[in-house]
Amino acid sequence: MRFALFVFWLSFLVSPLLAQDLLKIEGTVRDETTGSGLPFATVHVEGTSIGTSTNLQGEFQFLLPAHLENDTLLVSCMGFESSKRPIREATKRRVDIRLTSSIIELESVTIRPVSAKEYIRRAISKRDENYPNEFGAFAYFRQRGYDAGRLLQLSEGYIQAHVRNFLHDTAKVQQRILLYENQDQRDDLNFRRKKREKKIAKARRKARKRGTEFNEDSVRNKASMIAMELITAGMLLDKDPIRQHESFLDSAQFKDFHYQFENDRSYQRHKVSVISFTSKKKTGVSVSNVKGMQEGVIYLDKDNDAIAGIDQRTRLVIPALVKPILFLAGYKASDPILATKIRYLNLHDRWYPQSIRFDLTMELTKKYWFKKNETSDLAVEILMSIRDINGKEIDRIPKKFLFDASKKIEDQVYPMPGLGWDTINRISLEEIK
Repeated sequence: MRFALFVFWLSFLVSPLLAQDLLKIEGTVRDETTGSGLPFATVHVEGTSIGTSTNLQGEFQFLLPAHLENDTLLVSCMGFESSKRPIREATKRRVDIRLTSSIIELESVTIRPVSAKEYIRRAISKRDENYPNEFGAFAYFRQRGYDAGRLLQLSEGYIQAHVRNFLHDTAKVQQRILLYENQDQRDDLNFRRKKREKKIAKARRKARKRGTEFNEDSVRNKASMIAMELITAGMLLDKDPIRQHESFLDSAQFKDFHYQFENDRSYQRHKVSVISFTSKKKTGVSVSNVKGMQEGVIYLDKDNDAIAGIDQRTRLVIPALVKPILFLAGYKASDPILATKIRYLNLHDRWYPQSIRFDLTMELTKKYWFKKNETSDLAVEILMSIRDINGKEIDRIPKKFLFDASKKIEDQVYPMPGLGWDTINRISLEEIK
């Protein structure tokens, strides 16, 4: 009955700016044509991985070391021409950055030298050439859970990571938790509210009768079916679609998908080929370990055949064995919808995982015979963005600071001198609409 196996959580990453003078840049990245804010755009110092990403409204706040004031700010978003701004000018006032669409219309008689499947097969064959084997990074993560727009849980953290054998089964990710905060309001969940309140009242009566202390928070947590646990950077990187040969990238499963060339675009000053895909039947999804109907887009750098980004939307299918159990227990659940957006950063001729966004939505209903049903409209947001990547001089994490997934996160926070929430790039919070 642990239905919340579908509700998984990930990590989200940014850059460390320790004990030094900082410059602050604020602004919005917009579509030049529509004026709408562009979500998931990257804003970073050109030639480095120091930066941040925009929120759903295209807004961003960016902190960077003062010694970089003579460098250039590079703003990129898939499908748009990149824009450059002198950092010195961008610090003087709030900036409004407009990006022009870079979609290159396909001619009706365009002939590709090879098929879409061959493009993908070639990209996978060049994984070891295009992606790193080992790297270090500092990282910011955020995860949020909502029920009908009401915030249930918000976690933010900042970590140091060391990744080895990134593309292989022996991949190891060492982590040090530097900052962590958690706001938990799952007791406000609509789902099973009546039953939860009944259990609390019963526990209160028992405590009063026995003359013992009553801990309402503890009872509420035990009465909730929804488990919202953090998936660490190690688990996240283990699920990287390129490393895992996600089904739509696996040549052995090409027959299960329809592929089609779309208009070419540009990203981070690279020209990319765009291939859309749609599954013909239910296929496996590595991040959830269940099957679903998939559709999405793969972006491939035309110069080196590297995958620069993936957009994916999957209707996950509840296992057939689970449905009758839920029905008999009086529960109903919609098939979860998982939307994924992944981007890679080209740095020193290698493509590094840069940012990931997962959005999971589903509806849970507790059915009653003689009273109104209880329904929770759940939305889970998971953000990940790797920053301050170093593929050469990698700092080793002392053994005493290494994160242990079997222990509580809050008991394993080891800050660095001069590090605080006011010194790192956090993704601006926005309203869910």
